[in-house]
Amino acid sequence: MDMKKTIEKNSIKKKGPNYKLAKEQLLSLNKEFYNNYLNGYFLLKITDLVDKLSNPNEYIDYIKNKKLEIGKLKFENSFDNENDIVDFAKIELMDSYYHGLESFIRIFIAHAKLKECPWIEMSGLSMNNYKSAIERLANDDFEWLNDKFNGDITVLFVLTGYDKIPESITQEDLKGLRSWVSWIAKELLNHKEHNSYKHGLTVFTKPENISLSDNTITLFSFNGDAIQTLQTEEKKERFVWVKSSKYIKYDEYGTILHVIANFIDNIISIGKFHYIDAEYKIGWLPNKDFNPIMILSGGGDLSDQIGIQGLKCIMHDFKQELLYYK
Repeated sequence: MDMKKTIEKNSIKKKGPNYKLAKEQLLSLNKEFYNNYLNGYFLLKITDLVDKLSNPNEYIDYIKNKKLEIGKLKFENSFDNENDIVDFAKIELMDSYYHGLESFIRIFIAHAKLKECPWIEMSGLSMNNYKSAIERLANDDFEWLNDKFNGDITVLFVLTGYDKIPESITQEDLKGLRSWVSWIAKELLNHKEHNSYKHGLTVFTKPENISLSDNTITLFSFNGDAIQTLQTEEKKERFVWVKSSKYIKYDEYGTILHVIANFIDNIISIGKFHYIDAEYKIGWLPNKDFNPIMILSGGGDLSDQIGIQGLKCIMHDFKQELLYYK
């Protein structure tokens, strides 16, 4: 092929997938999306994984010698090690935690854009645009999402369905809603473990017992499991290998995932109302006291707000760079 023609062909910018898209099909797309969205997905995962963590013996007894079959796939259970079941559930819970964070942010952005088809917005969010978006949300910047509402009302509208602040929600309550979104975005910026889960790298749990003090008081102590991963980290002059220990308490991560699952359920229910005229009812609304800061600093019993026991959530991350020759 002539080189000049090849260059000219490659320089032509292709039209995007939304160019002259027939809008009469958007209603059917919205109905398909909202009527089939499994908004109980994360609650089902939490239930299944916590059951395995809480009752590993019962699960082993249930699955022992069981013949499993679905279509052409037929096999007998080969797991009889309780520790394997527990470790599997721990790592899956951590993976589900990050999966839930990302799912929430993507669904939030898609609905906050106020476009005609959130499904298209979610599917069209490129990795570069996604990274840019979470950086802005992590900095508590919501003003860019649409040109109809300011940041406060955008968050309020997506998470509650209100387009103006009602008497039942104060400005302080609204700050709590904003803080949830920005905190989740910060969590997504500050982790690399999810890549290890997704791409099959070696991830395992091991017990850690560590305490730091200044000779008068204990500044930090941890006795429990840590997720171990090996990751690359960028330095000023090069990349290095870093072994990372993520100190975890599974009840804390599970509780946060439970909150996120409720947020996703709210967004989908509100979306059904706005896009396909379905009735909706929000199960609960956070208030100024129920925010990530309160949870991170240690809260009391949150069962009245979210239907499950609360948590005292303090997450720490220890990293150790591998040895290099000078």
